[in-house]
Amino acid sequence: MKKRNKIITIFISVSLVFVLLFVAWFNYKPTKITYLRGCIEYSINMTDLREVVGANDYVFVGYVEEVYDYNHDRFFHKFPEIIDYYGEPFTECKVNVIKSIKGNIESGTTLSYYKVGGVTGLRTSIYLDVEEGEIDYYPQVGKYYIFRGIAHPDGTLTGGGINSTEPLEENYDLNNYKQSVVYQKWVDAYENQIISKYDDDYEYLCSADDDYGDGTYNAEIFAEYLKWKEEIESPIDEKYYKAVKDGNSKIK
Repeated sequence: MKKRNKIITIFISVSLVFVLLFVAWFNYKPTKITYLRGCIEYSINMTDLREVVGANDYVFVGYVEEVYDYNHDRFFHKFPEIIDYYGEPFTECKVNVIKSIKGNIESGTTLSYYKVGGVTGLRTSIYLDVEEGEIDYYPQVGKYYIFRGIAHPDGTLTGGGINSTEPLEENYDLNNYKQSVVYQKWVDAYENQIISKYDDDYEYLCSADDDYGDGTYNAEIFAEYLKWKEEIESPIDEKYYKAVKDGNSKIK
């Protein structure tokens, strides 16, 4: 009987250690940054901000209120199905829009910006989709950044890679951001933007855009995309279709 009780005690102790280790791992969020060019492909010169702005739907100054990391928080925080579809590290930034440089988002709007980059699956580091030395930053709560991004058929706004989130200089905020050199640099790029159009470029609106409405506009553009795919005899990615339809009920 004593031997049996000893075995049970050892089993409980070992199990408790494993539970504590799992809880510690589950709650751990690394701070080390890993730079690795991976899922994002570029067809423009990413060092020319005029081309960068021209290729994006939205550019704005924003204040980061909250962040939710996909691999760290998805069990307790809802992410759009389109983010699940891509299967990459993402970070949701709850951003208060201070000023739109490109796009029709009203100042004072709080939106979700999904940045490509975040905690890796094994939680060993924070991944950014750039090569070391290229410009990109992992957004921090309480700071101001220039964000750039593209909208998806479901209204989700994503961005990542080179020059996707650039912080304003220290001591610039809601009251004086227009004097920021970083801000002026992006405004100049917008005023002189170079727009490159391709057959598979479809300009959607993000759900925070004043013109988004009930999603009908995006659904109509997506229908054009499906028609084009049919014309070139290219199969539809059913998982992608399901993901955007989940986020926009107007997509049929």
